Amino acid sequence: MVRWFDETEVPGEEELPHGGVVMYCTPWCPDCRRAREWLARNGIAYSEVDISTSAAAAYQVRRWAGGNLTTPTFDIDGQIVVDFNLPELKRILKI
Repeated sequence: MVRWFDETEVPGEEELPHGGVVMYCTPWCPDCRRAREWLARNGIAYSEVDISTSAAAAYQVRRWAGGNLTTPTFDIDGQIVVDFNLPELKRILKI
């Protein structure tokens, strides 16, 4: 079941992954699909968090993306990249 969360809803104590490459996404997002393919093609290990099933993840993405649920959003060792911004990803990952 997919449930979108109210932007005013503050999530509980759900722990989100930290460190390395974390991609916040949804299963149906076309840019998320492209990002998965690009990461795989470049041999980049990453963890994935589905914002459609995690209130904490949706809340965090809204904070990073100016109130929007923009996917994919990346947390790369604390550096945030909103959307599939290839030049920025390449810069941060030194590709």
